[in-house]
Amino acid sequence: MNLRDIVPRLTGSSKRVFLLYVIIVAFAITPVWSVKYYVSQDGIAHVYNAFLMNELVDGNRELSRYLSLNSLAVPNSTGHWLLVLLLRIFSPFTALKILATVTFACFVASIGWLWASYVPGGSLSAIVIVLGAALAFNWMWFLGFYNFTIGVIGFICCLAMYLRWHEKLNFLRTLLLSIALTIAYLSHIVPFVMAIGSLLFLAVFSNGVGRIRTIALIAGASLPALTLAVVYRVSVGISESFTPAWRAIGDGSISAILDQLRRVDPFALISRTTLPFTNLRSWIFVFLAPTLWIIIAIVLLLWPTLRDAARAKFTANTSTGLLVLLLGWAIFSVIGPDDFGITNGGILRDRVMLCGVVFAVPLMRMPASRVVRYAVTIILAVVVIFQTSVLWEYSSAESSIAAQVVSARSVISDQDSIITISVVADGMRFHSVPEPNLGVILGLGRDTLIWDNYELAYTLFPIRTNTADDRQFYYRVSISHAFKPNDPKEHFNETFARLTDLLESDHQRFSKVVLLGSDARIESLLATWYNTQPIYSNGGLRVFKARDQRDLPIDRLPAL
Repeated sequence: MNLRDIVPRLTGSSKRVFLLYVIIVAFAITPVWSVKYYVSQDGIAHVYNAFLMNELVDGNRELSRYLSLNSLAVPNSTGHWLLVLLLRIFSPFTALKILATVTFACFVASIGWLWASYVPGGSLSAIVIVLGAALAFNWMWFLGFYNFTIGVIGFICCLAMYLRWHEKLNFLRTLLLSIALTIAYLSHIVPFVMAIGSLLFLAVFSNGVGRIRTIALIAGASLPALTLAVVYRVSVGISESFTPAWRAIGDGSISAILDQLRRVDPFALISRTTLPFTNLRSWIFVFLAPTLWIIIAIVLLLWPTLRDAARAKFTANTSTGLLVLLLGWAIFSVIGPDDFGITNGGILRDRVMLCGVVFAVPLMRMPASRVVRYAVTIILAVVVIFQTSVLWEYSSAESSIAAQVVSARSVISDQDSIITISVVADGMRFHSVPEPNLGVILGLGRDTLIWDNYELAYTLFPIRTNTADDRQFYYRVSISHAFKPNDPKEHFNETFARLTDLLESDHQRFSKVVLLGSDARIESLLATWYNTQPIYSNGGLRVFKARDQRDLPIDRLPAL
């Protein structure tokens, strides 16, 4: 087996497509590099926890008193460990930019490889590259779900390997498939489960020779990852039973069910009732939503396959299996549960829909009509331009807020214990709302105790608290410190009540409070235990010190 057995051969035409790939990725990712402080909602928390992981690896005794590395078998870790390596060389914000760039570029490339692995001829197509960029602009990547994104890339690679080799699997190819499945598992459980289930289904569904042998080899390739899953569950334990929950349905009314259907949209980076760089609001903008046009483009590319299926030109074979999987996962993403218990991981249906769309890629064929091909290309190109413009606006707006938090590091010491309370004026415009996680910036490069680090509230990440009590306290903080007053799904009074209970019982744990945004009720509550005059102010950020607290020495801070 040589490299050409894995990577499609680059002809003269496909070399031009590769150049197009480089241009599209560079264009799409430029907003990330155009600002000093690029932050994504979960990405900045991942960076901070990667910093803590580095400190633990290096033997930081202060942090080791209350934190430790989780089991190496935890299925939500590859992005964190990549950041651990990147932080050895680059600054935190540069590391985050690199990871965002690499995951986006690899996602697009994996879509191109998947299509070329199954379509006759095996050559690259410009339309598929543009489609890959449109799919890479999903809100899970936008929020910084990099572990999940890497898992999806692993899932796509597993599917590509199967489609390329399923009738001629040997030991080396099975080993490569096993590595891809293991990477998918260590990244996120959803793409891993979908990968194993889908590969076994395709093997059973196919009518090729050696079906039993193929099933056995796929099962064998899954064993290392399944072993890791058992190790993880034994070492960490099950904190919550796997019980399906339809949280979005609410009271079960027709309107609530329809609302659940409406919410499944993995490509909504910005509110569907507005446009980037404008304050216009209208329901008519829903018809410009990227998801709608991505579906239209995919249907046009699937039409030749769907037409053949309607004419019963194929029965039990790989193409039929892919089509069944596409429809099955699409149905699940619409009517399936939101999760199987919050502590086991949430946001299930959008994750499934993104992975499910992947099954359409190998089934797509270039339309015979040149007009249709041009139309599909234009549709997808407009989607990429639209999503890039959203990323431009978002990056610029959030960079200025992150800069305010960075500046507050000047009044924070190693001995401080911090909680950041965020009041987001408009929590509905972008799908990514990083403000609740920006407080972790104050702990980068320091031993400062940051209590609003939500990842430590769960056992799903590669770093954990040493005690269940600390983990429970992190959870109490995570559900009490963030407010989005204009979000109808958020119940301000309930969150405020939780914050009140938290401060009444444990205000002594926080030497300083960082308030990002403003609200008279919260400021009045803080005045009970903290000085009313902030010790630092910058734009919408203020830092309040606990009453009678001595001024602690501020060590020299590393540059960010």
